[in-house]
Amino acid sequence: MIHKRQTRRRTSETEPHHALIITAGIFVGLGLIAGVISAAVSFGFLKGLVFVTDTRSHHDWLVWLLPVGGLFIGLFMHYLGGHSHRGTQLVFDEIVDPGERMPRRLAPVILLASWATHLFGGSAGREGVAVQASAGTANVWARAVGLRSSH
Repeated sequence: MIHKRQTRRRTSETEPHHALIITAGIFVGLGLIAGVISAAVSFGFLKGLVFVTDTRSHHDWLVWLLPVGGLFIGLFMHYLGGHSHRGTQLVFDEIVDPGERMPRRLAPVILLASWATHLFGGSAGREGVAVQASAGTANVWARAVGLRSSH
């Protein structure tokens, strides 16, 4: 009888470890899926960037439309971008304080604005756009699978 009690204790002591391993496995799996999605978005962004850069290189006259293009990009960001205009700071704020949600439109708005900027010969960074588009897409995916902040 003593032997049975000791066996039960060992089983009950290892149950939290099993739950921890299962939970860690779930989060690793979710992280892998989010990473693949983010990589695909970044790849698509860079392919689109090559396309618009090649287009601008073959049509030099597009540079003359930069002021008008800039105006339309600014209006697009102002009226349709929502909080997306906050850029990478929005991503950082979401990490520090997950209470404010990133808008679903973050990825498409930032991608379109960046492609349009490059199409007209404007200067825009690539890394920030990739971070914002990946974070926005991962955020939409996390909402779709029901993940919530523990904050």
